[in-house]
Order: sequence, then structure tokens, then C-alpha cells
Amino acid sequence: MNALVIFAAEPHQMATFYAAVLSGTVANSSEHPLTVQGPNCSVTILNMSGSSDNDGDVLSAREEVALKPVFEVGDIDVALRAVENWGGVITERSFEYEGSDFVDVLDPEGNVVQLRSCTPAP
Repeated sequence: MNALVIFAAEPHQMATFYAAVLSGTVANSSEHPLTVQGPNCSVTILNMSGSSDNDGDVLSAREEVALKPVFEVGDIDVALRAVENWGGVITERSFEYEGSDFVDVLDPEGNVVQLRSCTPAP
């Protein structure tokens, strides 16, 4: 995956979170939508506040979504510290597979994402 769109009640907070976790930058911090550009991906954050959608419906849909974005990070420990420092939560779901570490985290608005360490060279 190299791009993701997220609907957020607090887009600037989410942009700051994803920029820190993905070692990226907020490319257009004064515009909407906001775009975080990481080394391997981009995250576009759309403001859901004031939309015609009911916030309860959006939150309900988040709980029932059958997708989990996976982001490759250069240093899993640095990314996990950023999760904690910028309002996210590290879950207990983690595992190692084919030389990479995987950890599920929650972003500041409760979306489940998975961080994956870069696979070491064979």
C-alpha cells in the first residue's frame, strides 16, 4: 500500500500523528485536505467535522471495517514511541513473521493500523 485516505474529526492532530509515526512531513499544513508524505507512502486526511455525515455513523463504520492499513517503518521502536507521544495506543497484538516485526496500534481517533518493520535484506 502506498496511499491511504482517512476521515478525521481532528485532521491536524491526525496529520501530526502520522507524520511522526511514519517519519514523514505534512506537505500542505495550511490546506485541506492535509497530506502526510512518508518515505514509502502518503496519507491524505479529510476533515469530517461539519460534513453531512452523522459522526455516530462514521464511528460505527470504523468499528465494522474489514480493512487494516499496514505501514512499513524503518525503525519499529522509534515508530512505537511516536505512537505513544502523539496520542495513539499500542495494542497487545504483535508478532514476528519472516524477519519483520508487526504491531497493531490505534491512531488518536481509534483507527486500527499495523506497523511493520522493514524486512531485513536476505
